Amino acid sequence: MDLNAILCHMSDECPISGNLFYLIEYFIFLKRKISNIKFVLIDINLDLSKICERYNKKIDETDILIIKKKDILKYHFKSVLTTDRIYKYLNRLISAKNIHLFQTWESLNNQNLYDFIKKDSRCIIYNESEDAGDLNYIRKINFEIYKHFDEYEDNYFLHMPPQRLLNKIQFDEIYNTLDENKKILVYTPNKIDFLEDKNNIEIHTTPIENLFSKFSEYIYIVPFGFDYSPRLLIECFYYQRKILNFRSFFKYKDGGTKRLADILSGDISKYFLTENDELFLRF
Repeated sequence: MDLNAILCHMSDECPISGNLFYLIEYFIFLKRKISNIKFVLIDINLDLSKICERYNKKIDETDILIIKKKDILKYHFKSVLTTDRIYKYLNRLISAKNIHLFQTWESLNNQNLYDFIKKDSRCIIYNESEDAGDLNYIRKINFEIYKHFDEYEDNYFLHMPPQRLLNKIQFDEIYNTLDENKKILVYTPNKIDFLEDKNNIEIHTTPIENLFSKFSEYIYIVPFGFDYSPRLLIECFYYQRKILNFRSFFKYKDGGTKRLADILSGDISKYFLTENDELFLRF
């Protein structure tokens, strides 16, 4: 029996990212029609049960395969789903008939990597850019497995991964517009000294359990311009959380500006993962 797989590897700098949640949610969805599929962790040992606490459905331990990069060629797959960054990390060393790749900023901003991927006839690139990749495709969210929260706390939430770090001046400009009586939950894997000076800031270096029950307003930041495929905007609208938009640059027509426009229109149906999804049908 041919084995299928979701291939997952996260960087040490940012082990928990939106791409990880996309891969988890697509795995759970694909498992509905494909029994012989594994969630493969490469050179990492994540506690998926902890990460999946946001869902009402988990990945069974028997469906998880933990391997080393050097051993990847011992496994022969029919189809795999992963990202361009992970494909680059594996240096094409994937034994598979079909390779489905989520395009990220990694190859969108690196023509050599994009050309490298295009030389591999097994690859289908799923991208949100109108002038790149193989298949214009919006990554979806598997909302049917999301927990429902009847109540939530009246706090702010700020997500600052390494690629979205604010400096003190940028942060203070935002901070001065907020209600000082409300707590600010900040999720960041980095140590940021100036955050520790504020009494109403609660710093989290690991994912916040039941995150969407802990805040009412999301502080949206993109200090360096381009935001390719932001999940939190759509998730916040789904949970009816207020979005405070503090983008530094508006000249880009990227995933962030497109999602904000869809939110303003009141229709986010295109972001729901369904059985009519093109990737689901191709896999």
